Amino acid sequence: MKEKILKNWSLKLLSLIFAFVIWFIVVQVTDPQITKSFDIPIEFKNSDFLTKNGQVAHVVGDGTVTIKVQKARSIMSTLDEDDFKAVADYSQMYRDTQVPVKVTSLSDKVLDSEIEQDSLSVAVSLEDLQTVTKVIEYETTGIPAAGYVVGNVTTSPSSVTVTCPESFVQYVNKAMVTIDVSDLNEATTVSAELKLYDGNGIPIEVGTGDVSWDSNGIVNCSIELLQIQTVTIDAQITDTDKVASGFIYTGYTVSPSKITISGLRGNISPVTSITVKNISAKGLNTGIERDIDIRAYLPEGVEVYKDSTIIKVKINIEEIAEKDVTIPAASIKTENTKDSYNYTVSEPVTVTVRGPRSMVDALSASDITASVDMDGLRKGTHSVTVKCSFASEYLSIAGRKNVPVVVKEK
Repeated sequence: MKEKILKNWSLKLLSLIFAFVIWFIVVQVTDPQITKSFDIPIEFKNSDFLTKNGQVAHVVGDGTVTIKVQKARSIMSTLDEDDFKAVADYSQMYRDTQVPVKVTSLSDKVLDSEIEQDSLSVAVSLEDLQTVTKVIEYETTGIPAAGYVVGNVTTSPSSVTVTCPESFVQYVNKAMVTIDVSDLNEATTVSAELKLYDGNGIPIEVGTGDVSWDSNGIVNCSIELLQIQTVTIDAQITDTDKVASGFIYTGYTVSPSKITISGLRGNISPVTSITVKNISAKGLNTGIERDIDIRAYLPEGVEVYKDSTIIKVKINIEEIAEKDVTIPAASIKTENTKDSYNYTVSEPVTVTVRGPRSMVDALSASDITASVDMDGLRKGTHSVTVKCSFASEYLSIAGRKNVPVVVKEK
């Protein structure tokens, strides 16, 4: 048997070699070896190695490493970037600019030793980290229950400290929470999400890059709820009888005549109106308008809600004028009459009306209510004083005027 195997052994070996060559040629023709490049995104680890030193790294370039792999065409057609992993370890950084990159295979079709990297490190630049503290602001959405408004809002914490690259500090504009106050009718505390914004009002992502803060992102907001009500405003004008000689005080106006106030229930309930006191008209010969800060007249704990805190009190002063007006006898009424007598005013009467010029100039006899008192009069002709009344309290009769009245028995 041994002799059969060894017989012509050289010829058999040559045949085996020839068969292998033929097989290799066939394989190379049908499934040749090819080389393919892949751009693998670099994953960075141990970034805390930098942050504990108050620094942050910025990758120079696109953050990928290029590799080459040579395998049979059939194998290469099944591979892509996801079959490889590139890791850069900050703890191994050297020269303060280079971080070693190690690419490994995630596929059993490629060995790590078959991976050729175009670079064994990635370049980075270092920047110092800086902190900035921002007071936490708030904004509200929704409308409280009718008759209520939001008062003071306090946040806990009241501020947040942000850590970010020195070049980015200027973009951290504000920290804010948004609170929903819809239908609230009592003081309450709610939790709200804290957000950072840049100068354009665009949110800044926290924890997904080089920006971090000393917060868990949740803020407790204590909301004070105030009542609101509308009250009238009056004024107390003094020395109205001491205006300049030849002039008369004709009242005042307040603008606005009503304002809305806010406060806690116990503080605001007693306030039904507000009186601006002790505005003197002494010595005035023309109308004046004064600006009054209404806050000086509000009790503690009550504030003006939305309206202006300045009201205007106008004191009206006019020149005194006189005018003779004749009242027809038929227009003079008789008062306190008895059924057993007939009363007749026999003559018209001319009275001198005194008052503000604008009112006097516009006055006519029909604007005067004239009357005579018949109380106690018997039959005969009597001279009775005429009483006159006006729609305005600022008009009066200068002196006394009598008119003859005839009394006859029925």
